[in-house]
Amino acid sequence: ANAGAGWLASTRAAISGLPWLVEFVLAMALTDLAQYWFHRLFHRVPFLWGFHAVHHSARSMDWLAGARMHFVEIVLLRGVTSLPLLTLGFLPSVMQAYVGLVYVWSSLLHANLCGDFDRLGAWLALPRFHHWHHAIDAEGVDKNFAIHFPIYDRIFGTYYLPEGAWPSGYGVPEEVPNGYLAQLRYPFVRKG
Repeated sequence: ANAGAGWLASTRAAISGLPWLVEFVLAMALTDLAQYWFHRLFHRVPFLWGFHAVHHSARSMDWLAGARMHFVEIVLLRGVTSLPLLTLGFLPSVMQAYVGLVYVWSSLLHANLCGDFDRLGAWLALPRFHHWHHAIDAEGVDKNFAIHFPIYDRIFGTYYLPEGAWPSGYGVPEEVPNGYLAQLRYPFVRKG
């Protein structure tokens, strides 16, 4: 029954044998690819959008907007990223460092920091890139799903970063309630 499991043992050995920094960058690249599709799915499937709408309902972008997420989305997102890393043999210290980085990175992406950083922004997701993901402007809707590397948006046709421009506003067209308990309940009672 376990005859086909040899690939996993050899993969785990290869990954755990990598230098720590290489393993960390590989973890970032793999989790960003998984998160890209996970994120895109949450924009496409109406039931899942109810959870993600809580995050997008912030009408202003600041470092706390990154923490405004529905509990179910957090659990699913960390499962989609952490379980494959564990299964593939990434070191626990790499995973811990990655989770720490992703929370700091999320605060940075949502921060109300000015500056274009266009050269660096072509390779790394920075505030202006992610602000367009949250834009109410039609041209920004369903764009810029990557968390770390905009290359995924370029490859899959969802990249949008007009030179020097920022969105005119943020939020969602639907009315997401205020308050933690009301937002926790929202995906289960919303219409649509």
